[in-house]
Amino acid sequence: MVHEPHLVGLAVPDAEAVPVDGHGRDPTARAPTGSKPLGKPDAATYSAPVRRPVPLLAWLLGWLLPGAGHAYAGRRAQGLVLGLTLTGCFAAGAVLGRGAAVTPEHPEYLVLQCGAGLPAGAAWLLSDVGGADVSMEARETAVLYTLVPALLNLVAALEAAALAAAVPAPAAAAPPPVEAAPAEPREEGA
Repeated sequence: MVHEPHLVGLAVPDAEAVPVDGHGRDPTARAPTGSKPLGKPDAATYSAPVRRPVPLLAWLLGWLLPGAGHAYAGRRAQGLVLGLTLTGCFAAGAVLGRGAAVTPEHPEYLVLQCGAGLPAGAAWLLSDVGGADVSMEARETAVLYTLVPALLNLVAALEAAALAAAVPAPAAAAPPPVEAAPAEPREEGA
């Protein structure tokens, strides 16, 4: 019988079936140098285990720095957009209020504004408690521009924690393949 390489592994009535891997190669065949079996990956093809994000840490990072929780949970682009948008809106309110938007003068606002995390702390440290030259309308608008992103940041931090919890656990790395013993030669005429 003529041996045709493209028929290796196919069931032929008078030939022994040869095991074939996913690439059409005999996994028990040896490389020309005899170093290792063909078709089997070496240890370099196995990747290091991936760590699963911790939901509480994702929430904490997302609260402290808007967008950081999403970046930690693996959504870097979404984290960048959230961080720039929420921090930008909060900063616009702080600038519009000329330092009078984030003050202990109205503790109910300050507690809610703390939802913005570190930007709220920075605005509070740079605040002017009096806000003498700011009109009441400008101050109310500035407070609104700081309250909305602060509350949205709390929701975004919760979403970051949910995203971190939804990341599947990394699959266990497959053990390195075991080399198969060479097949014994078949005797003709038996």
